[in-house]
Amino acid sequence: MGSPAGGVKVPTAIASLATALLLPPLIPRAIALPSPQALEEANAELTREMSERQRAEEALRHAYDELEELVRERTAELRAANESLRRDLEERKRTDELQAAQFAVTRAFAGVATASG
Repeated sequence: MGSPAGGVKVPTAIASLATALLLPPLIPRAIALPSPQALEEANAELTREMSERQRAEEALRHAYDELEELVRERTAELRAANESLRRDLEERKRTDELQAAQFAVTRAFAGVATASG
């Protein structure tokens, strides 16, 4: 049989051959990896974007809260106006009924006056 060194050479040769076959397709991907500086710059940009987004979200929440308050105020104003109009309409209805009754009484008196006259 061969020497013990020969027994190590075959697996090493197989591993080397596998590496030689698998490594070339990975080289472009390894070269395309960004540098640590590029990663830091990208991280800083993402941090800025996140801060801007958080500020925009906060501004949106604030605007939403203000709009909700305006809607509540306007709804209360409309309810009050509606109630006032309802009371005015009821008053107008009572006034019309009183005028109709007064007109009927006046016509009745006028009819009595001409009949007795």
